[in-house]
Amino acid sequence: MFLESRSSYYSFAQYMRDLVGGDTKVDRVSVDAGFTCPNGHRCFFCDSSGSSARTPKWPTLREQILHNISFKKSRLRLRQREQLKHKFIIHFQSFTNTNATLQELKSIYDQTIGIDDNIIGITISTRSDNLSLEKLQLIDSYRTRFPYVAIELGVQSIHNQSLQFLGRGETHEDFLKVNQLLKQFPHLDVVAHLMLGIWIEDEEKMLATAKSMQHFNVKGVKLHFLSVLKDTELAKMYRMRTRDENSKRYPGLELLSSLQKSVEISASFISALPPQMVLHRVAGHGNLREVIFPKWLPIFAADLPRLIQEHLLHS
Repeated sequence: MFLESRSSYYSFAQYMRDLVGGDTKVDRVSVDAGFTCPNGHRCFFCDSSGSSARTPKWPTLREQILHNISFKKSRLRLRQREQLKHKFIIHFQSFTNTNATLQELKSIYDQTIGIDDNIIGITISTRSDNLSLEKLQLIDSYRTRFPYVAIELGVQSIHNQSLQFLGRGETHEDFLKVNQLLKQFPHLDVVAHLMLGIWIEDEEKMLATAKSMQHFNVKGVKLHFLSVLKDTELAKMYRMRTRDENSKRYPGLELLSSLQKSVEISASFISALPPQMVLHRVAGHGNLREVIFPKWLPIFAADLPRLIQEHLLHS
């Protein structure tokens, strides 16, 4: 049974306007710093790019950052009619961006400093089992350089059975441990990646993950659909399942087969989150050219934020 929806949510765009001013547009600039992942076999939903934006390779990270900012500026000029200031957050996105020694991490993160006055922050995507007190202290130190410093954690679900199903190679207890450490860094923005449509989860389990966020040191959420991408372990599992298994063993898979139900559960999930939670993304998905399932996703991906917002407003 879907929850009654609230009418709106606190968007990342609004959060940035509150942080740096209403006449400023803040955009993320994704970079690939060459990190790897400690989960050797890769999560079953992850393709060879490691959730990256498939950033072209550059001789140095500095060149990559400057090129990506320049490219982003050119796109913004084409799209934006209003005279807004443009600021950028450098997003270390590909794989696990704390999977190195402290000295190596500092050398990499330092390359964001002083190269463009329009950089207002950094975001570091990582895993709960790859953070330590020392790494958090290093990341927190960049708050003296930037007004916005964030860690993005691939939480996905609070249910260990689901994490095992996804091949995450970590447990909910790993998240609980790092959450205790994060209490020492109240000014770090912590963003949890959460997943809708995990095959073995029903609506009740999905919403339990949303409701639990009020108990953790999490300020923002990125919401993703469990899309099946080509050349992943999940794609092999998808080909091997039977139609009968969809509804009996895999309620999440059955739910995602319907665009309408996917919109409804997204709205219910958002409504179950704490009202002050920042929604960085409401309908994340994999590379649309590689999507096998849901079959409607490549067609309606661009419409999802609007459809979810409309459902929140009118339900």
